[in-house]
Amino acid sequence: SFVVHTGAEGSKVTSEVVGRPDVEVIVSAETWNEIAAGAISPLEAFGRGLMRVRGDVNVAWKVARKLGDKAAGSSRR
Repeated sequence: SFVVHTGAEGSKVTSEVVGRPDVEVIVSAETWNEIAAGAISPLEAFGRGLMRVRGDVNVAWKVARKLGDKAAGSSRR
């Protein structure tokens, strides 16, 4: 598992949890790789039960949009 810290200064990925997260995305490594490769959208992964989300829904949507923007540049299966 990993933690993405974001803010005005940018983003940083660590394994260190500091405080309570705004949102948690629970997904297998396989599904995460498919999302990153553009083979499946975050919305599709969620709808198929391959991804769970806890916390601030607005933050989750922002993350999903960013992932979707990245995946849009990749070819889909």
